[in-house]
Amino acid sequence: MDNTSGQGKAATIPDEIRGWSWGAFLLNWIWGLFNRTWIALAVLLPVIGFVVWIILGIKGNEWAWRNKRWDDVEHFKRVQRKWAIAGVVLLLAPIAAILVAVFVLDMGADTFKDAPTAAAPAKAPAPVAKPPAPGVPKAAPASAAPGPVAASDVAAAAAVAGAKPASLPAAAPAPVPASAPVPTPAVAPDAKPGADDAPPRTAARKRPASSPKPFAATVAAAASAPVAAAEPRQSPRFNDIMSAVIAGDEAGVRETIAFGIYVDRRDSNGMTPLMAAAARRELNMARLLLEAGADPRRVGDNGRSAMGFARENDDAGMVALLRRYGVPER
Repeated sequence: MDNTSGQGKAATIPDEIRGWSWGAFLLNWIWGLFNRTWIALAVLLPVIGFVVWIILGIKGNEWAWRNKRWDDVEHFKRVQRKWAIAGVVLLLAPIAAILVAVFVLDMGADTFKDAPTAAAPAKAPAPVAKPPAPGVPKAAPASAAPGPVAASDVAAAAAVAGAKPASLPAAAPAPVPASAPVPTPAVAPDAKPGADDAPPRTAARKRPASSPKPFAATVAAAASAPVAAAEPRQSPRFNDIMSAVIAGDEAGVRETIAFGIYVDRRDSNGMTPLMAAAARRELNMARLLLEAGADPRRVGDNGRSAMGFARENDDAGMVALLRRYGVPER
């Protein structure tokens, strides 16, 4: 068959080049510039561009054969094959770039989540007020300072507190000058001798021992009050949550979490306690960790997450639990 390429409508189209043109379809107007098919520029028009785009895929090979001179059919097919490969590469390159960007952003988000957060410092226990020492009353304000205490009041307070009253010093008698005459008491004529020889004594007022003053009652209550000792804070049975999960001790896990240990602390293999619970099919343990704030999206050094372990074990309950906490089933 004669080579009639480049002769326009007079060119005879060989059967070998008939069919769909991927180069014209994928690269449209760029392909048209290099293959002298100027109708391909119509794809830039807003309305008919889509129709011309489809027609280029159907009639592209025929138009390129008619509009440009080729050495032979093999030369034409070789060039059109390169145009098709270039179109596929340009089509897949943006898709690959988007996938790489999504992967990089996902890895960056996982790295940010893996950074341990500082645990809130435990509150220091409130200081216990020490009671006053027995027998030492607190200083009263000047406006409420008690007046002079009688000897009977001191005796009553000491009796309540269980202490012996201290003897009060006797008042020293006033000195009498030597030249002063000694008075002689008058005796009534009808009085019996010796009956009223002693001088009369003034009866001291006595306060009942059963009703001491408020001051004495305060001293007695302070002396008998017990002193409450502060209970020391006990350490948990496990040093980390992973040990408690491996031991299967839910009470130990609660105790370690309450002590303030980081719930997502990894072991030497990069696994978190939640991954270990999922790998061991411990559904209640996993629920306890998730309620305590464990991150279900973390990925271990081996590239597997808690959802990965659950799917490997075919654990439907664990998969449903993780999906309730926002983990996609992938």
